[in-house]
Amino acid sequence: MAKPGQDAGFLGPGRSMAEPRDDEAWALVLGDETTLGLARALLDVAAPMTHIHGALECAPNDLVAIAALDLPLEGVARQAAHGEALATWLQTFAIPAGPGRIWLSGEADMAARLRDTLVERGVDRSFIQFKPYRSTRGTRHRKAVAQGFV
Repeated sequence: MAKPGQDAGFLGPGRSMAEPRDDEAWALVLGDETTLGLARALLDVAAPMTHIHGALECAPNDLVAIAALDLPLEGVARQAAHGEALATWLQTFAIPAGPGRIWLSGEADMAARLRDTLVERGVDRSFIQFKPYRSTRGTRHRKAVAQGFV
């Protein structure tokens, strides 16, 4: 287990999350604290000209982790319900034109709601990479959401 102040490295992204392509003008990363490692790994392999956008929702006292990793993402403080602050952030975000990639990860219900919101706003599903890392309702629920059954 890592200790405060200890260096950490990031591997990836894994096969379950496609890497950015050079022809993508923009990328959007949305998730919770379980997305920190994925975000760092994806952004490390993004094309230099890709415009990076996004937000990560964390407990208020964990927002410093986003700044410490030097991520070009906004930190949003979790409110009463998991994903509520991130959904509010997404309502004000203008989705860029042209080819892009959206990475959604974190708690299953939160990620699914964000995916549905993006599709309702006209985002092509092929732009969305979806990886629910955990579920407040258990592993079986997380797997069902990941496979699109919920």
